[in-house]
Amino acid sequence: MCGRYYIEQEEDLAEMRQILTEVNRRYQGTEALSALRTGEVAPSHVVPALRLSGDKVVADLVQWGFLRFQGSGLVINARAETAAEKPMFRGALRQGRILVPANAFFEWHHDAAGRTGKKMKLKLDGEPTFYMAGLARFFR
Repeated sequence: MCGRYYIEQEEDLAEMRQILTEVNRRYQGTEALSALRTGEVAPSHVVPALRLSGDKVVADLVQWGFLRFQGSGLVINARAETAAEKPMFRGALRQGRILVPANAFFEWHHDAAGRTGKKMKLKLDGEPTFYMAGLARFFR
């Protein structure tokens, strides 16, 4: 997965506006809402996500990344083939599946020698908002 993505706040993006409005309503006056990031999003940022609550889909806030057990850095990718076996992801795979809304994501172009070059912003044609699968741990 990419290491950065983009959340647009334009008024004409109704789907994204609806998610951000719901997050603002649910978290009004909280520290979590003041940490919400839009625009270019990177690991460790607090971002909107959709999750199941009973039989309803609700907008929530999550922090991107799983803290390593040693406390040094974040893990931002889980392999589908091994996530169920890894203690870090096992519980989230069972109870923390989310959808992460985005309007674009970034990839970096590598030259023939493998050096990182230009950052490219990629969007889906005809789809202003798309969703990426994610895992989250929710705490009381």
